[in-house]
Amino acid sequence: MHIPIVPIEIVRSMFRLLVLLPQFGILAFLAFPAAALAQLCTPNTRCIDYSKCYINNVPQPCAYGSGGAALGGIIFRHGIFEIEWLSESKAEVTYGKRREFKATAISSVENGYRVFRLSDGVVVKYPASGGINAFYTPEALRLRQLGGPAGSR
Repeated sequence: MHIPIVPIEIVRSMFRLLVLLPQFGILAFLAFPAAALAQLCTPNTRCIDYSKCYINNVPQPCAYGSGGAALGGIIFRHGIFEIEWLSESKAEVTYGKRREFKATAISSVENGYRVFRLSDGVVVKYPASGGINAFYTPEALRLRQLGGPAGSR
């Protein structure tokens, strides 16, 4: 019997998907996209649904899911922008169907929206209200950088 060898990149991607999806509290919207129109988050998780977010000024529903003091994701029906916060205003963002795009981002709050301006020209926005910023307070980032406990709500 021949056992196929799976490239390590695929194994890592599958593992990361299995780890991140429950942390973000995402419903099975990849399998049932019609259900995702109303809600992308699972109740009682560190995830907040929003009816109006933007990718390059195109409005669409999204959610923001927290994976810890310095990890999060902006969740759209068609995929996730994974965020690793480097500081209060700078992040590394990975996205794409196969996570093939990686860019640095400058983050700011403008007109009530958290705005990510990616180094590749993509701009992603979601509402800055609703407790999202509590996930990434400057104190939580300092604690993480010092090796202390991860910040939380």
